[in-house]
Amino acid sequence: MSFLAVAGFVVSLLALTGVYYAIKGVQYTKEQVDLLKADSDAKKRWASKHAQAFGLVMKTNKWIIFNSAQTNGYPLVFSDIQFRPLVEAYIVQMDWSKNLISPRVLDADQFALPVVQEVIQKTIETVERFKSEHPEAAHNLGLA
Repeated sequence: MSFLAVAGFVVSLLALTGVYYAIKGVQYTKEQVDLLKADSDAKKRWASKHAQAFGLVMKTNKWIIFNSAQTNGYPLVFSDIQFRPLVEAYIVQMDWSKNLISPRVLDADQFALPVVQEVIQKTIETVERFKSEHPEAAHNLGLA
């Protein structure tokens, strides 16, 4: 076998190896793109739920008559004093001196955190539970 034949064979093997890894690289890149798209879609869903939760909390910050007493709806709806700081950490910013609620601005990556997702979901569930347990107060708050 001549030197040129061996060299041609080696070059052919290298070319085939290159083609193989190029194809694998395209597959790997497609998988990465698919994962990134799924991650982005999930973050968008949680951002939307965050906006929903904020809207619900915002509605609770009104004065209403409840059990013959005037009270603010926010502490009434979010009566769990251990959960309320989580709402204020991930959903809203409270300025009690001015009685203002504004949305908590979260980085897109924070929507992937389990604690953030749990607080968003529990906020929505807390409002739903309040609506079913106290329909008249929920109506006065504009939740029903």
